[in-house]
Amino acid sequence: MSKDLEKKADGIYLAGRFSEWLVGAWILESGGECAVMEMPPPTAGDINPALIVKKMLDEKGWKCRYLIFSHPHWDHTASIAEYRKTFPDAIFVAHYSAPLFLKMSEYYWTKGYLILRESPWDNVKEQCGNEWFLNNFNYIYQSDTLELSLAGEPLYLIYAPKHSLGDVHCLFKGVLFTGDWWLYEGDPCQDLAACSKAVESIERVEKFLTDKDYRAHSIFSAHGDNLFYDIDVAEALTRTRQYHLGVEEKMPDLRDWKNFGIDVLYRYFFPS
Repeated sequence: MSKDLEKKADGIYLAGRFSEWLVGAWILESGGECAVMEMPPPTAGDINPALIVKKMLDEKGWKCRYLIFSHPHWDHTASIAEYRKTFPDAIFVAHYSAPLFLKMSEYYWTKGYLILRESPWDNVKEQCGNEWFLNNFNYIYQSDTLELSLAGEPLYLIYAPKHSLGDVHCLFKGVLFTGDWWLYEGDPCQDLAACSKAVESIERVEKFLTDKDYRAHSIFSAHGDNLFYDIDVAEALTRTRQYHLGVEEKMPDLRDWKNFGIDVLYRYFFPS
């Protein structure tokens, strides 16, 4: 199926929205260098998004330097193998939380209650190991933030679990990509990651913007269905944080992961 490259902001392009979940395949570009973000499954009857993205880059004469994704749910990562094959020279960047959920999402829809139950863990551990991880990623980072560069233009990744324990925000040319985060009030996924974890993540993003004196002017969802242009990003984060704080106060029995961070999961799956 023929698709047109849609420019959504300076240096930010949408190659299309794929699969029944309509996940965006994004191209972030500066000086002819690109980061390709999200690796969704193909839409029924269509070719793999990796091939569509590759054709668009070739037509522009752009080079894919990085492959990244917003969070390790299946609808955002199902085409990893195809992207790796299509862009063999690209650096595949992932937070070290990724393998805990990527392999599991082949069998389970990775929501918090599934991670907390013990029954799937043995299957996950059996299917997901260091060898698989190293074969699929060639840049693994454990820090909360990471700075990459596209022809000198900074691209920041911020570990910010809220929709999932593997959420990573992408900040590029003033646009904050928040994955599948629900912003403002009324988050329907508030029990997928603890309110305390959501608040911690929001505060991390707020601190990053403040410390860098970075002016973010827009917020985009990974699916490409919610593109908030020229908004008060600080207000959006504040209202979202206040909502989660309020939920935690009103619903004290809501499942919480205060002491169930990614380090605990990682030690379980990859014991030294």
